[in-house]
Amino acid sequence: MKLKLKTLTPVHISTGINLEPFDYLIKDENIYRISLPKAIEVISEDVPDAPEQFAEWLDEQLFKFDSQKNTQYQHANKSQSKIRREINFGVFCRAVLKKPALVDKLIKSAVVYEMPLPFGMANNTQVNEQIKSSDNLPYIPGTSIKGAVRTALAANAWLKLTDAERAKITQNTKRSMGQFNPKRYYKDKDEELMKLLFSCRTTDGSKSDAARFSIFKFFHFSDAHLVSPDQKETMQANPVFLYLKDKEPQPQTNAQEMISAGAILEFDLFVDTDGLWRAYKESKTGTGIWLDLEMKIERLFDIKIAEIKKDELEKKLAGAMFAVLNKHARQTFDRDLKWFDGLRYFTQKNGIAEATIKRISNFFASGIPADGGTLKTGWGSGFLSTTIFHSIKQTNEPFVKEMFHDLKIGEARQKGGYGDREQQSTPTNLNYFPKSRRMTAQQLLIPESVMGWIQIAEDFATPVAVDGKTETVETRVVEAPKVDTEAIIAGYTAENQKVKLKDMQKMYAKVLRSEAPMVVCEILHPELPGEFKARYPAGLPDGSFVILNVNFIKSGKIQNVSLAKALV
Repeated sequence: MKLKLKTLTPVHISTGINLEPFDYLIKDENIYRISLPKAIEVISEDVPDAPEQFAEWLDEQLFKFDSQKNTQYQHANKSQSKIRREINFGVFCRAVLKKPALVDKLIKSAVVYEMPLPFGMANNTQVNEQIKSSDNLPYIPGTSIKGAVRTALAANAWLKLTDAERAKITQNTKRSMGQFNPKRYYKDKDEELMKLLFSCRTTDGSKSDAARFSIFKFFHFSDAHLVSPDQKETMQANPVFLYLKDKEPQPQTNAQEMISAGAILEFDLFVDTDGLWRAYKESKTGTGIWLDLEMKIERLFDIKIAEIKKDELEKKLAGAMFAVLNKHARQTFDRDLKWFDGLRYFTQKNGIAEATIKRISNFFASGIPADGGTLKTGWGSGFLSTTIFHSIKQTNEPFVKEMFHDLKIGEARQKGGYGDREQQSTPTNLNYFPKSRRMTAQQLLIPESVMGWIQIAEDFATPVAVDGKTETVETRVVEAPKVDTEAIIAGYTAENQKVKLKDMQKMYAKVLRSEAPMVVCEILHPELPGEFKARYPAGLPDGSFVILNVNFIKSGKIQNVSLAKALV
């Protein structure tokens, strides 16, 4: 069965490789991924000994990198980061070869693909690579789709188990194990659960052969590839921040290559109906294998295989799968809608942030698309979508609390005596868990989009309601409003001009760059030109805004500044 896949929000499936600065060039608001062998070939056409010069220069930079040490003014990591950023072909062509025109030549002849330059890229050295095909087009592996489907089916089946079956999983046996290893214990519990949900019983002792008698072995998902392979339009690089309700967002590792929202891909779902039908028949013959297949199919898919004709089996199972996916997604939609409705940190700051939060909230409020199934996959999918948390909490909340405590999930550990459980932890409030969300960011650190939501269907044709209007699913993407930076600067400047330039005053400023442990700022006031440094070891993105405490010696003469608040 050929199915289509639509990315409702950006999706990142990592290769595990981080692109270094010499893997790309930045110019004209674009980031260009280059082929290193091709780049060496191109520069050698103009400078025959360029490879030798590059190798020598690279050795020098790496020696400088390794030689950095901590000082009272700067941590070694900061100076190493600066060196790392400068190890790229652009710097080499301009500063070493003295041939800046070679940069344009590299872009013309050595570029593998290009993307819009992400916000904050100037402060990053690495980009996490999106998995791609041999022709450098992004795709979503079938294993990623299958894993998300498996989670949704497991969450559905858990609610159908008997109390006795659930008790086998949730009963507390860990204290009898001697030296307790939480990770090992719950990993074994997970394997036991998956065997219970997906693998069928036998009477010949083969019960332990979970893979051989797993229902899910009959389901095969191919990789999902682009329908219209215009790579530039379907891939982007995004910075990602961790957002909390009432705190400043926290930067997350590197920028991420992502498949853009609105991309259409295709993949094949193949159900081995011959094998599944044969297993079903064997479960009825008394041969002693696949004994509970019929019951487990019903628990997983909410359908009765006995009522389905063999030639309709694939289509019926696919339709049932879509319904289960939507049931699982709806739980996350409902939880995320409540979370965004309660997000106050940004809505109190400016109108742009408020509009953005409303737009993302409307994405969840509009509900699950009518066609096919909706699911979440890839990096940043979050705890709610990648686990059966909702289902287990619904049936046995004390077990979830115990598991969270053992695995140190949720609230941070408090100081206390060794073995003093009450002093060492604060119980997680499961009604508000998780407290944070990973999202792509735009300027001013305003969240741009959640990540990982996709829709799979035979086709996308049914109209759905978005923001109170009816439109086709093809246009159902999360688009960010444009940030009018000039208007923001004008507004902050006007506010500053109301302040008397004497004593200690709070004034708006723009961050020019970070020089750990300081940030270099420009006060938005025509009578206060120049650069001013305020201590902020964590650093802030270039172009973001802050409120400074400005101490004046006398009218118009600044003694020093300190950072009062970082603004979004």
